[in-house]
Amino acid sequence: MFAIIRKINAGMKKIEEFIVGYGTIALAVLIIANVIGRNVFGYSLYFVEETNTFLIIFITFVGTSYAARNGRHIRMSALSDLVPKRFEKAMIYIMTIGTAFFMGWITWISARYIYDIFTSGRQSSLLQVPLWRVWIIVPIGLGLTTIHYLMAFLKNIKEDEVWISFDEKSEYGEVEQIIDLVEESEDDVKNTD
Repeated sequence: MFAIIRKINAGMKKIEEFIVGYGTIALAVLIIANVIGRNVFGYSLYFVEETNTFLIIFITFVGTSYAARNGRHIRMSALSDLVPKRFEKAMIYIMTIGTAFFMGWITWISARYIYDIFTSGRQSSLLQVPLWRVWIIVPIGLGLTTIHYLMAFLKNIKEDEVWISFDEKSEYGEVEQIIDLVEESEDDVKNTD
């Protein structure tokens, strides 16, 4: 089962990386082109502001899924760092399944909103793009984020270690190495006194 999930996960990761990476590049190119057009040629590109709004929506909600996939989301680890290791696993269960349910609920609400936009026939003001075609990325991105948290929950059930996502273990390797170096240097200073 996990082999199939890994293949689907790898394919979804490529798509997310493409959208976030090239969306960011397109956003930057459009902004620069508009600045050059306005300041050098005295002509502003009329479609840039609306297109950039669309790109920001895509980058944000696909980026949310990408962050959850890679365990790069904001986490409040202060509490889990203070509790004994045996409670850390219980906390990660609660956090991953709780976040999955919350994200699923928001996905449902956003999908209902997109349906309302679809049935109303609303369009963007300049490009006359049906808004549901742009905003559909909101429930898609939130739905993928929900899936990533569910996958992290399942991974934590299967594995003994603590996983913050399906692919990322909860580790503070670099921080722990720095702390060890600081403690060693403090010991060296104490020993020289």
